[in-house]
Amino acid sequence: MNSSLEKKNVVGLIYFILILDNQGKRLYSKYFVSENNQLSNKDYQHEFEKKLCKSVVNYNVNKSEESKD
Repeated sequence: MNSSLEKKNVVGLIYFILILDNQGKRLYSKYFVSENNQLSNKDYQHEFEKKLCKSVVNYNVNKSEESKD
């Protein structure tokens, strides 16, 4: 484990911040990873964002359908 992390009580780590539109296009992104991490590669980042958007869209609830009870 990284010695700087051992000295702290780390609850969680943030590896990236993403803001995507409804079609999965990047509005903002910031990755906090080392150079040897897969997410440091721009092509991998785009593929990751596409997969993330696809999974979110599959689980998303249509708000207009939600109130039709």
